[in-house]
Amino acid sequence: MKLKELRKRNNLSQQEIANKLGINNVTYYGYEKGRSEPSIKTLIQLADIYGVSLDYLCDHISQTRQELGYLNETQLQIMEMIKQLNETNTIKALSYIGGLLAAQ
Repeated sequence: MKLKELRKRNNLSQQEIANKLGINNVTYYGYEKGRSEPSIKTLIQLADIYGVSLDYLCDHISQTRQELGYLNETQLQIMEMIKQLNETNTIKALSYIGGLLAAQ
């Protein structure tokens, strides 16, 4: 799971996330270290806190998606980041990506 990566990207402490989830920080620490697994309810809360999908949060790419040549992990990360942009910055990202494609 991407818990530590997402928490750090959002400049949050373990205690802050634990508070948002209504659990103690030792329990959350266990999630980040892989010593215990959050319930589906907690996973949904975490995905909502970070604004990402459950698939992204849990590093899940279905076998069918991989076999059919759909998005790889890096492309999924880009998609998740783009979802967090406002309209103006989404247009800028689109323009930048268009420039990269033209330069290939």
